Amino acid sequence: MRTPWKLVGECQIQIYTYDAIVCKVIFLPPYLPNYNPIEQAFLSIKAFLRQNWQDKSLGIIDQPYYNITPAKAAGYFRASEYIV
Repeated sequence: MRTPWKLVGECQIQIYTYDAIVCKVIFLPPYLPNYNPIEQAFLSIKAFLRQNWQDKSLGIIDQPYYNITPAKAAGYFRASEYIV
């Protein structure tokens, strides 16, 4: 089985299509925070730490990561205009 794409040159990508698969390739700049779901997660983590800055226990480090639920993660992808 071939890979669905391969790099041809520095800026070109050759797309292989299969009979049952239709894909759309969108080229983005190398880094665009608006389209990066992890940026939304980082904002959530930083907001939690700003609100709980007086808590000096080590548990404060793990807490914001547990607050990112699968539903919130899916929301980060939707906000980034990815389809989930």
